[in-house]
Amino acid sequence: MWLHLKNEHGAHTVIITDGKPVPDKVLKIAAEITASTKSASVEVDYTQRKNVKRKPNGHPGQTIYVNYKTILVAPDAHEEYLVKH
Repeated sequence: MWLHLKNEHGAHTVIITDGKPVPDKVLKIAAEITASTKSASVEVDYTQRKNVKRKPNGHPGQTIYVNYKTILVAPDAHEEYLVKH
């Protein structure tokens, strides 16, 4: 599953599913992490990775995607899930 801020520049988030459905709780946490660079609630688009393509003649990292849904979330980096070495 691939997530990105709706209509904004920024990093994307990927959930590795191994072909299994993504629980709503996992999707929400991933969307909150995606939004964590913002200071207020934002919309995050999500779709299966197969629906994401590099934008033709676009800059590195520019993508287009189809068959997506949108979720509204408050930013949260969820530092409790960070792996510390």
